[in-house]
Amino acid sequence: MLSEVPDEPGRAAHWIGPMLALGTRAARHYQSYRDRQLVITVSVPSRDFAAVLIGSGWMLASEAPTLPDPLVMLRQVEPGQLLRAVNASEVITGFFSLDESVSPPRAQFAGSRWRVDCLRAVAPLDGLETPEREPRPEPGSVELMAGWDRDWDARLAQPAADLAIVGTMKWLEDDLDAYLAKESDCSKPSSIRAVLKPKTPRAATWSTRLFPLPASLTFYRFHRT
Repeated sequence: MLSEVPDEPGRAAHWIGPMLALGTRAARHYQSYRDRQLVITVSVPSRDFAAVLIGSGWMLASEAPTLPDPLVMLRQVEPGQLLRAVNASEVITGFFSLDESVSPPRAQFAGSRWRVDCLRAVAPLDGLETPEREPRPEPGSVELMAGWDRDWDARLAQPAADLAIVGTMKWLEDDLDAYLAKESDCSKPSSIRAVLKPKTPRAATWSTRLFPLPASLTFYRFHRT
């Protein structure tokens, strides 16, 4: 079901499922062709939600990373390494240092000290413009349906970050503010923005890059980056 307000009943339109399924099947098809770039171009009667629904299906089919215990990870990397860490309330990125002279060990991130035993997941980063932190989101209806809750913190620490959507930015931003839910599910609806996790200047964790098109063009392209 699709809704534009999280606390209102969603619309169970017949085209929602096929859009999600297209993204999911495309993502699974890609697993056999990792040495190639997959581009999807769609033509639909109405552009409303097409891009974000297909993209959401793609993301829901993504594989979860396998990460070692946070202390093991911190011991494996050099001091000053860029990392993304997840605890019970936040996602944090920044340079790190580990202090095992105290018990329990502490890790320095983004100007704060964190008990390592309170970190749920840690993953290395290739690059970072500035250290960031944001509230840790909770999985909603469609994330729970896809089983993301089993490895939620690992997905936040090391998201796939390999999806790009090209389209009219104003339309994409409007559609990202919608919500998805499994029909007859009592769980909170999933924010499409949270499922896709678009890259923004202040995002501590992200999965999807958004690229603008000239407003005169009304098609979207999806590809693994």
